[in-house]
Amino acid sequence: MTAGAQGSPVFDATSLDFTSIQADLITYAQQQFPAEQWTDFNSSNFGTFLIELLATASDLLAYNANAQVLESIITTLTREKNFRIISKSFDYAMKSASPSSSVERVTLDPAGSYPFTISSHLQFSTTDGTIFQPVISVAVASYPGVGYVDVDVIQGQEYYLEVEGQTSGVGNEQFTLKSSPLLDGTLSVSVGADSYSLVSNFIAAGPTDKVYTIFTDENGVTTLTLGDNVNGVIPAIGQNVVATYKVGGGSNTNLPAGSISDIHGTSDGSAIPPQIISVSNTVSATGGGPKQTLANAQQNLPLSLKENDRAVTLQDYSTAAAFIPGVFKVRAVAGIPYGGATPVVLFVVPNGGGSVTDVLRNTVILGLANIKMAAKRILVDDPVYVNLHIEEVVYVSPSSPALAVGAAHQAVLTNWFSANSVDFGKTFSLQNDGYEVVKPSNIAGTDRVFFRKFTVLPYFARHVGISTTGNGTVQDIQVTPDVKRREWLIRIVQSNPIIGVFCYQYEVWQRRLGTASLVVDNFLEDEAANYENGELVGEFLRPYPSTNIGGSPTEGGSGPASTFYITANTQTTMSLASPGLLTFLGPGDDYVVEKKEGTIGKLAITTTNAAMASPSSTISVVSSLNFLANDYVRITGTQGVNLVDEIVKISLVPDGVSLLLTTPVQVDPGAVVTYYWYSDDGTVGFTVVDGTLPFTAGDEMYVDTYGAAEDIALRPENFPVLSPTDLIVTTVGGVK
Repeated sequence: MTAGAQGSPVFDATSLDFTSIQADLITYAQQQFPAEQWTDFNSSNFGTFLIELLATASDLLAYNANAQVLESIITTLTREKNFRIISKSFDYAMKSASPSSSVERVTLDPAGSYPFTISSHLQFSTTDGTIFQPVISVAVASYPGVGYVDVDVIQGQEYYLEVEGQTSGVGNEQFTLKSSPLLDGTLSVSVGADSYSLVSNFIAAGPTDKVYTIFTDENGVTTLTLGDNVNGVIPAIGQNVVATYKVGGGSNTNLPAGSISDIHGTSDGSAIPPQIISVSNTVSATGGGPKQTLANAQQNLPLSLKENDRAVTLQDYSTAAAFIPGVFKVRAVAGIPYGGATPVVLFVVPNGGGSVTDVLRNTVILGLANIKMAAKRILVDDPVYVNLHIEEVVYVSPSSPALAVGAAHQAVLTNWFSANSVDFGKTFSLQNDGYEVVKPSNIAGTDRVFFRKFTVLPYFARHVGISTTGNGTVQDIQVTPDVKRREWLIRIVQSNPIIGVFCYQYEVWQRRLGTASLVVDNFLEDEAANYENGELVGEFLRPYPSTNIGGSPTEGGSGPASTFYITANTQTTMSLASPGLLTFLGPGDDYVVEKKEGTIGKLAITTTNAAMASPSSTISVVSSLNFLANDYVRITGTQGVNLVDEIVKISLVPDGVSLLLTTPVQVDPGAVVTYYWYSDDGTVGFTVVDGTLPFTAGDEMYVDTYGAAEDIALRPENFPVLSPTDLIVTTVGGVK
């Protein structure tokens, strides 16, 4: 009977689950039997039981058939075992856990016997038994004057000359390593007296080549395979298969300084050198990471197929370096041209964060050696970690638990700004990375939110309203369009009763940041600079940005002696009054040009106390104390329903309760009058307002002209970090 003919079963091709198949079978049964013959389709009916049994079997069959197809496709499979088998065909292997590395300080006995060697088989450990070993053996010719030697160490427990079995003379013979998980790149194998080489596959191997391949399963167990006399030689019968390798790795091997303080023993059974008194790591162990996840491998396999065997562009270098064990994130940038060549600088964030160890640095450089362009120099440097600082106020709905809502905001922001989510040189927007992330529709119980601070630490990006010790704010910032990238540091100083000012004042230092491309004693060149000729004469150059403003004693500064007086400059160069710049600065280093602004600001504030029927040049205030002629003031308040916001100049202070202005204004009682500061060149102006707690001398704040008011634009080498102490979420309202 053909499909669609009278009484033939017509099933929906998408009916692949139990319910759909059961419904189709019941419909078919109703077509075949008259209504009076089969009316009971209850599960207790035997006929219905048969229908359900067939539907169950069909459901299982459809599931397995579908799963078999999905598990054969890289992007849809869900079992790591299947991925490892399929990816082998693409010459791709999932990465094992990566080990951390550090520097071990070995304190020596001055009365010991020298010379001696610190063997690479010596095992240092933590109190819980995490093993580290020297990267290479270190020869100590004589007792060092400092009393110690520093040794590069890498995590991993070595299994030295492990006999894995004997050959039987058959092709493609396999041997399983006794210990796991194997650390990538640490396995060496010998068969009898011959050393064998690891290859990714046997395709290029001849019948006499002493080679082997390895395969690691989803449980971390590694099996090595020998040749078949077609691709790779078959060893003679009865030969010992001996392997030396290390196991370990993982994020738990990222340890703080001072934690690797024991000598565990030696992996080769040799004696521990008696010259060693004590050991301890001087820097944190970093670079340790978990084994590659299935999801990450599914993303990376297609990328590996597209990857060139040569690195040409900066992106090529970044992509290749990201595959190197121990590298969490990396950014490649063009370095400062030197000697006619431009190096590639790789800023590397190790697994676990922190600084790049020499071991990881060498691993990255060697890992790129075969794909870099001829004569291209590769430099590996630490990222510049930029600390984000976020303060959010959450207004909680009346019936919602304030504690739970606050915790939800903390969790959402922590995840949004986690190291997994951010990258080098990111631009943060207060709207998109702040208000949009925690808006009420995203987090239940949220009525509205307000960000008190959304900023980063100085020198790296936009930072407005940062207070290092006090809690004041910089408000009402006005910037002349197209002004150069500058920043101003505002430092609170004591009042000066001599000139009639009894409130705290503030001095302002203007700064401009740059990067040196050439340094010759007292001459500096910055290829990216855009100064005007003579613009910097009389200002100061500081080799390294520092909050210690004012390096010249004649200017009242307290900075170190590494501040240089600028005598001349062109668009990209500057000459300095005294030599010695080479001591402090080199190509690629940052510098800051700073000068002290001539005007002194004041924390002066008052309010109006009488209404004016029409605009007037004289306003009545609560107190005119601390306001002087030629001061600029900002007046904010209301006139009826209209907001008044004007900046005007004071021409005279007639008495203690009135101010004569150069421009008439009209305000209601209670309008706020604050001192307004302008830079010498008029490019920036702002008001400094005291916070809840009073200012004290030495408090500092910042303002800059770096870009859009809501954006934080990081440099390419900057990697953003948000620590728990720098994320402050405060709740208002709700149920306690």
